[in-house]
Amino acid sequence: MSSVDIACRCALVLVFLASANGKRENFGGFVAAIRLLHLVPERWPRAVARVVVGAEVVAAGLLLLPSGFAAAGFVLVLLLCAVFAVVIEVSVRRDVRVACPCFGGSADLLNRRHLLRNGVLAAVAVVGLVGVDTGRPGFVEVLIGVVVAVFVAALVIRFDDVAEVLVPRTAARR
Repeated sequence: MSSVDIACRCALVLVFLASANGKRENFGGFVAAIRLLHLVPERWPRAVARVVVGAEVVAAGLLLLPSGFAAAGFVLVLLLCAVFAVVIEVSVRRDVRVACPCFGGSADLLNRRHLLRNGVLAAVAVVGLVGVDTGRPGFVEVLIGVVVAVFVAALVIRFDDVAEVLVPRTAARR
């Protein structure tokens, strides 16, 4: 297993577990956000929320398993990113103002910057999928992979804050 494989797996595990946990902790807010999007029938938001949280946990779990299962985890991550991207794009085009429920409660509304975040996650999944490695990693590979994963995951999880520092909303509106 290479540093790249370890980094991709660990980064996605950290991100998707943080995402699932944030949604679980603010489950009512997540259900309300789904309801406000008007993308599913009125009776479905709670069930959809459960499926999303479950799929994120399953994706993370698959990435912790041997290569064949990890490949399925990478594919599930890609599918989730695609669905999230469609939801974000539809909400932006419809001008639906819904707070991003991605990592629990957030004041930041869904916007196209979130498409960038999903693109980064999808790219990590593609790199991981292409590079799924069955060899045994050495200590250095594990160390490098974990350090890179923690850095990438922290940037993704705190994406709204990082984006606000780099491109403040007031500057973005100009």
